[in-house]
This record gives sequence, structure tokens and C-alpha cells, in this order.
Amino acid sequence: MIAEEMGLQELRKAVLQSQQNLAELLNVKQGEISKIEHRTDMYISTLRSYIEGLFYRTTLGN
Repeated sequence: MIAEEMGLQELRKAVLQSQQNLAELLNVKQGEISKIEHRTDMYISTLRSYIEGLFYRTTLGN
């Protein structure tokens, strides 16, 4: 069981990725990453892309 909730921004920081790095990977502007991180409601596909982008970069060690 997860003891604590983690927002998208905290998750991104936990895997040591910047908004700019993630934006480049997802082919969006950095501002779009900021918007995603502050939304309270989003499409599952948006969330999936964000999470896949984080862990793709982490897996590559970038």
C-alpha cells in the first residue's frame, strides 16, 4: 500500500527529470508540462503519456 499520495510534479522530481526534458521527449512545450502537472482532471491518455515519458527517460538513464 502507498502510504502517501504523490502529485505529478513530485513524481517527476523524484525521478530527477525537468519539465523541459519531459517536454522534449513528449514533443510539447515546457508550459504544457506545467499545465498537466497542475490539472485536477485529465484524460487517461494524457496521464499515460506523461508517466511513460518519465519512466522512458529514467530507464535510459538520461
